[in-house]
Amino acid sequence: MNEIIYWISIHYIEVIGAILGILGVFFQIKQIVWVWPVSIIASVMYVIVFLHTRLYGLMSLQFYFIAVSVYGWYQWVHPKPQGEGIITDKLPVIRLNLKTTLIYTALFVGFWLTINWFLREYTDDAKPLWGSMVTALSLVASLMLAKKIIEQWFIWIIADSIAVVLYFYQHLYPTMVFYFILVIMAVIGFYQWKKETT
Repeated sequence: MNEIIYWISIHYIEVIGAILGILGVFFQIKQIVWVWPVSIIASVMYVIVFLHTRLYGLMSLQFYFIAVSVYGWYQWVHPKPQGEGIITDKLPVIRLNLKTTLIYTALFVGFWLTINWFLREYTDDAKPLWGSMVTALSLVASLMLAKKIIEQWFIWIIADSIAVVLYFYQHLYPTMVFYFILVIMAVIGFYQWKKETT
């Protein structure tokens, strides 16, 4: 028991970040606006965690998550008129079309190549290839989340699955468990949102 208490005392920031992250995804599934402030706090926790483990790409991603959380919070609280000037109090769930699919794919490739290059050239990042892939996928998925695009769940499933392996090798076990739970929650989230897709 003393070992567990000691371990938690050292890793408490990671544990709190993981718990808040799970809570945030629960709010995301239920389309509750609290997803955004909770995600901001969790991201601040993970800035500290990733700084200490030299996962700089994933650390920088947290700053991006904070900015997108502010943007998404605004989008969800102030939805734009939907077709024929109809104003609703809730942003609807939508699907990708060919144009937006190409845009998000190009964004992913651009993010991945740029981040991977930067991490290899200018940092001692422990896992630049995989960290940059998770980062790039997460950048795209969070943009899609802000617009309530249902396919964002597929991107999260891929990103979080890669992250599970990455965090295992970095001995970030609470974060590994957190991301494994996120994979399961992303599957649930897809089916929940599918009921409302326009």
